[in-house]
Amino acid sequence: MTLNRYWSSNCKTCPLKDRCTPSQERRVTRWEHQDVLDDMQERLERSPDAMRVRRCSVEHPFGTIKSWMGDTHFLTKGLERVKTEMSLHVLAYNVKWLMSLLGVAGMMEAIRAYVLLLTLQHVFGASTLLIRSVSPKTRHCFPSTFEGRTTCIGGYSYTAKACF
Repeated sequence: MTLNRYWSSNCKTCPLKDRCTPSQERRVTRWEHQDVLDDMQERLERSPDAMRVRRCSVEHPFGTIKSWMGDTHFLTKGLERVKTEMSLHVLAYNVKWLMSLLGVAGMMEAIRAYVLLLTLQHVFGASTLLIRSVSPKTRHCFPSTFEGRTTCIGGYSYTAKACF
Protein backbone atom coordinates (compact mmCIF):
# COMPACT_ATOMS: atom_id res chain seq x y z
CA MET A 1 0.00 0.00 0.00
CA THR A 2 1.48 3.30 -1.09
CA LEU A 3 0.66 6.46 0.82
CA ASN A 4 1.65 9.86 -0.51
CA ARG A 5 2.34 12.65 1.98
CA TYR A 6 2.04 16.30 1.03
CA TRP A 7 2.81 19.48 2.91
CA SER A 8 3.68 23.05 2.17
CA SER A 9 6.16 25.42 3.72
CA ASN A 10 3.83 28.34 2.96
CA CYS A 11 1.55 27.56 5.92
CA LYS A 12 3.33 30.04 8.21
CA THR A 13 2.25 32.98 6.07
CA CYS A 14 -1.19 31.70 5.11
CA PRO A 15 -4.15 33.75 6.49
CA LEU A 16 -6.26 30.56 6.84
CA LYS A 17 -3.69 28.68 8.94
CA ASP A 18 -5.63 29.07 12.20
CA ARG A 19 -8.72 27.46 10.64
CA CYS A 20 -6.72 24.79 8.83
CA THR A 21 -4.28 23.33 11.37
CA PRO A 22 -2.87 24.01 14.83
CA SER A 23 0.55 22.68 13.71
CA GLN A 24 3.29 24.63 12.03
CA GLU A 25 2.31 23.11 8.71
CA ARG A 26 -0.54 20.95 7.52
CA ARG A 27 0.36 17.48 6.33
CA VAL A 28 -2.00 15.57 4.06
CA THR A 29 -1.70 11.81 3.62
CA ARG A 30 -3.40 10.32 0.60
CA TRP A 31 -3.60 6.71 -0.57
CA GLU A 32 -2.45 6.16 -4.16
CA HIS A 33 -5.95 4.91 -5.13
CA GLN A 34 -7.88 7.51 -3.12
CA ASP A 35 -9.52 8.79 -6.30
CA VAL A 36 -11.36 5.46 -6.64
CA LEU A 37 -12.77 5.84 -3.12
CA ASP A 38 -13.71 9.47 -3.82
CA ASP A 39 -15.57 8.44 -7.00
CA MET A 40 -17.44 5.73 -5.08
CA GLN A 41 -18.41 8.20 -2.35
CA GLU A 42 -19.67 10.63 -4.98
CA ARG A 43 -21.80 7.90 -6.61
CA LEU A 44 -23.24 6.94 -3.21
CA GLU A 45 -24.13 10.56 -2.51
CA ARG A 46 -25.93 10.79 -5.88
CA SER A 47 -27.97 7.63 -5.17
CA PRO A 48 -28.20 7.06 -1.41
CA ASP A 49 -30.42 3.97 -1.75
CA ALA A 50 -27.71 2.07 -3.70
CA MET A 51 -26.42 0.37 -0.54
CA ARG A 52 -29.94 -0.74 0.37
CA VAL A 53 -30.32 -2.32 -3.06
CA ARG A 54 -26.89 -3.96 -2.68
CA ARG A 55 -27.84 -5.38 0.71
CA CYS A 56 -31.01 -6.86 -0.76
CA SER A 57 -29.44 -8.33 -3.87
CA VAL A 58 -25.83 -9.20 -3.07
CA GLU A 59 -25.31 -9.56 0.66
CA HIS A 60 -27.92 -12.28 1.14
CA PRO A 61 -26.34 -14.81 -1.24
CA PHE A 62 -22.89 -14.32 0.28
CA GLY A 63 -24.28 -14.62 3.81
CA THR A 64 -26.15 -17.79 2.86
CA ILE A 65 -23.09 -19.32 1.22
CA LYS A 66 -20.97 -18.44 4.25
CA SER A 67 -23.56 -20.10 6.48
CA TRP A 68 -23.52 -23.23 4.28
CA MET A 69 -19.72 -23.29 4.56
CA GLY A 70 -20.08 -23.35 8.33
CA ASP A 71 -18.66 -19.86 8.94
CA THR A 72 -15.19 -21.27 8.35
CA HIS A 73 -12.35 -21.01 5.89
CA PHE A 74 -12.19 -22.63 2.48
CA LEU A 75 -11.37 -26.33 2.53
CA THR A 76 -8.82 -26.05 -0.26
CA LYS A 77 -5.52 -24.23 -0.61
CA GLY A 78 -4.25 -22.22 -3.55
CA LEU A 79 -6.02 -19.57 -5.56
CA GLU A 80 -7.21 -21.84 -8.39
CA ARG A 81 -8.66 -24.43 -6.00
CA VAL A 82 -10.35 -21.78 -3.86
CA LYS A 83 -11.87 -20.26 -7.03
CA THR A 84 -13.20 -23.72 -7.94
CA GLU A 85 -14.62 -24.27 -4.45
CA MET A 86 -16.32 -20.85 -4.49
CA SER A 87 -17.72 -21.55 -7.98
CA LEU A 88 -19.26 -24.79 -6.71
CA HIS A 89 -20.86 -22.96 -3.77
CA VAL A 90 -22.29 -20.30 -6.11
CA LEU A 91 -23.56 -23.00 -8.50
CA ALA A 92 -25.30 -24.79 -5.63
CA TYR A 93 -26.88 -21.53 -4.47
CA ASN A 94 -28.10 -20.71 -8.00
CA VAL A 95 -29.55 -24.20 -8.56
CA LYS A 96 -31.38 -24.07 -5.23
CA TRP A 97 -32.70 -20.57 -6.06
CA LEU A 98 -33.82 -21.69 -9.52
CA MET A 99 -35.63 -24.69 -8.01
CA SER A 100 -37.46 -22.39 -5.60
CA LEU A 101 -38.53 -20.13 -8.49
CA LEU A 102 -39.53 -22.69 -11.13
CA GLY A 103 -39.88 -25.92 -9.17
CA VAL A 104 -38.01 -29.06 -10.12
CA ALA A 105 -40.14 -29.74 -13.23
CA GLY A 106 -39.83 -26.14 -14.43
CA MET A 107 -36.09 -26.16 -13.86
CA MET A 108 -35.70 -29.38 -15.86
CA GLU A 109 -37.79 -27.86 -18.66
CA ALA A 110 -35.60 -24.74 -18.63
CA ILE A 111 -32.46 -26.87 -18.81
CA ARG A 112 -33.89 -28.81 -21.77
CA ALA A 113 -34.70 -25.52 -23.55
CA TYR A 114 -31.19 -24.26 -22.88
CA VAL A 115 -29.71 -27.46 -24.29
CA LEU A 116 -31.90 -26.95 -27.36
CA LEU A 117 -30.50 -23.45 -27.78
CA LEU A 118 -26.93 -24.71 -27.42
CA THR A 119 -27.66 -27.41 -30.01
CA LEU A 120 -29.04 -24.82 -32.44
CA GLN A 121 -25.99 -22.68 -31.88
CA HIS A 122 -23.69 -25.63 -32.55
CA VAL A 123 -25.61 -26.79 -35.65
CA PHE A 124 -25.81 -23.38 -37.28
CA GLY A 125 -22.31 -22.37 -36.26
CA ALA A 126 -23.63 -18.97 -35.28
CA SER A 127 -24.45 -17.11 -32.12
CA THR A 128 -27.95 -17.70 -30.81
CA LEU A 129 -30.04 -14.93 -29.30
CA LEU A 130 -31.95 -15.68 -26.13
CA ILE A 131 -34.85 -13.31 -25.57
CA ARG A 132 -36.87 -13.42 -22.36
CA SER A 133 -40.32 -11.97 -22.79
CA VAL A 134 -42.75 -12.23 -19.90
CA SER A 135 -46.04 -10.53 -19.30
CA PRO A 136 -45.51 -9.07 -15.80
CA LYS A 137 -49.15 -9.32 -14.75
CA THR A 138 -50.23 -12.67 -16.14
CA ARG A 139 -46.84 -14.43 -16.33
CA HIS A 140 -47.88 -15.96 -19.68
CA CYS A 141 -45.95 -16.14 -22.91
CA PHE A 142 -46.74 -13.64 -25.60
CA PRO A 143 -45.51 -13.51 -29.20
CA SER A 144 -41.97 -12.34 -29.68
CA THR A 145 -41.00 -9.98 -32.46
CA PHE A 146 -38.25 -12.34 -33.63
CA GLU A 147 -38.90 -15.22 -35.96
CA GLY A 148 -37.67 -18.57 -34.78
CA ARG A 149 -38.56 -21.35 -32.43
CA THR A 150 -40.33 -20.24 -29.25
CA THR A 151 -40.50 -22.41 -26.16
CA CYS A 152 -42.64 -21.44 -23.17
CA ILE A 153 -41.19 -22.37 -19.80
CA GLY A 154 -43.06 -21.54 -16.63
CA GLY A 155 -44.32 -18.25 -18.02
CA TYR A 156 -41.07 -17.43 -19.82
CA SER A 157 -40.76 -17.33 -23.58
CA TYR A 158 -37.37 -18.16 -25.01
CA THR A 159 -36.83 -17.46 -28.68
CA ALA A 160 -33.81 -18.74 -30.52
CA LYS A 161 -32.65 -16.94 -33.63
CA ALA A 162 -29.52 -17.84 -35.50
CA CYS A 163 -27.49 -14.78 -36.47
CA PHE A 164 -25.28 -15.04 -39.53
